[in-house]
Amino acid sequence: MPTLVLPEGASPARRPTSVRLQIVTPSPAPPEGEGGLHETKHDGHRLVAIIDDHGRLSLNSRNGFDRTEALGAPFAPLAAAGHELIIDGEIAVPDNRGITHLDFLNDTIARCEPHRLVYYAFDLLHSDSHDIRRCRIEKRKEVLRRVLDEARCERIIYVDYTVGYGRQLFEAVRQVGAEGVVSKRRGSLYREAGRATGLRPNEDAYVKLWETIKERGVPARWVGRTYRYWYCGDGWRYWCMGPKWPY
Repeated sequence: MPTLVLPEGASPARRPTSVRLQIVTPSPAPPEGEGGLHETKHDGHRLVAIIDDHGRLSLNSRNGFDRTEALGAPFAPLAAAGHELIIDGEIAVPDNRGITHLDFLNDTIARCEPHRLVYYAFDLLHSDSHDIRRCRIEKRKEVLRRVLDEARCERIIYVDYTVGYGRQLFEAVRQVGAEGVVSKRRGSLYREAGRATGLRPNEDAYVKLWETIKERGVPARWVGRTYRYWYCGDGWRYWCMGPKWPY
């Protein structure tokens, strides 16, 4: 098995069979200054990839449903790379400009066209019998990038970030019609929140979600049960619509 150099803060641990995810909360504007780390938000479904030390793959939705059979196509090279991993990311389907759309993903699943699936990997939680959730976000992403580069996964994309320039990134995302921007505090650890806190701010992890504002509202954002958000000028509003399908 290839050896990975793990960051400070990694602790020996058995690989968990499931994880409680760090979740995003809506906010009307990105933070100012150099304290934020900003990533493009992709319009898809949250998906955790778990690979054991024998290369067996398990894909879990945010709500704990097993999606391995339906969504496993992009992960074959990663499963064969020889690392025990838990990766947090988003499964989506891009258009010919690279912009992802939830409708494309739902259509791909309905039509059983797995060759269209792309996994956008943005965090690494466990690697080679070590828990790295208590490592700094920049260090976790550095290891994630090395893993993906080594595996040469054509349909797994590392989600890069910028430090500062949150408003500029948000404006660029808005102009091309992408879903939004996710920001995290520089140096933050991975804080698990679980389903019950899906709509509550997680200030320790400083995870915020900015949906792209389009005319009178913003695109739908599916959170556990289905919630649709609109920006109403004086703040965010949501209402429950019930689950669309179990992701």
